Amino acid sequence: MRELGEQSEAEHRKVGGLIGGDVVTKAVVVGQEARHMAEGASARGVQVAHVANSEQAVGAVLSAVGKSDVILVKGSRGVHLERVVNALVDWGRIGKK
Repeated sequence: MRELGEQSEAEHRKVGGLIGGDVVTKAVVVGQEARHMAEGASARGVQVAHVANSEQAVGAVLSAVGKSDVILVKGSRGVHLERVVNALVDWGRIGKK
């Protein structure tokens, strides 16, 4: 949502406020711009880890994920969340040879 300019803070907070309820219990948000998303999600009772970059996100996600969890990875290409996806793919392959 980097392209939102002046609306970025409000829209990140809005998205964070949509996260939560009975389905989403944990979130990892990445980058300075996502701090408002973290605030919105936290206000809904979500356990939030706010990290600076994709490398930190990999560690946060892998330490929080369980075998039966459903994971949504969403972010601007500039945040490089493909690193998280690749780590999750590798994690899922452990013991499946």
